[in-house]
Amino acid sequence: MEDNLQNTKTQTTVEMKKTDKIQNMNKKQNRDKRLKKLKRNQIQNTDNDNTEVDVSESRIGSFRINRTGIELIIGNVIYYILGQILILIFADRKLNVSIGFILGVIISVLMTFHMTIAIEQAMSFNERGADRHVKKTTAARMILCFIALIVIGITQVGDIVAALFGVMALKVSAYLQPLTHKVLARKSTEKGR
Repeated sequence: MEDNLQNTKTQTTVEMKKTDKIQNMNKKQNRDKRLKKLKRNQIQNTDNDNTEVDVSESRIGSFRINRTGIELIIGNVIYYILGQILILIFADRKLNVSIGFILGVIISVLMTFHMTIAIEQAMSFNERGADRHVKKTTAARMILCFIALIVIGITQVGDIVAALFGVMALKVSAYLQPLTHKVLARKSTEKGR
């Protein structure tokens, strides 16, 4: 009787292990399907104007940055150039204001890098984990930006108001992104002809 009971326990344990393996495999397959679907949706969303757009990623050092991140950085550069022109024309303390503005734009570019990397990482999480990860990285980004602005204000390395306007480059580049996307998509299709 004990042997039968022992055999039943062993069989139950083996069946439970098999069931766990099958469940883990199903979870992995579902996660892979979700990732493929997200990638497919990302490709479809970037192709709204019916042109072929290269959605490949670029490497900058050890960082991977997608096409949208590159478009945001281009928007930052456009904002910087226009801001420097306005500073040269209108500012009284040109050097101080210019240094503050460039520091703000540098902070904006670093925030862009961090944001694109954090979003890419969030795609490997489930929905709840991705939401938590994005919230956590957003809070870290805002805290570091705030600390950098405090340091600029305390050390008086540059004008703090100009640095704030420089940090706004991220917001402006987000509004310019559809325009930069169309221009880059047009250039890449012309290059392909």
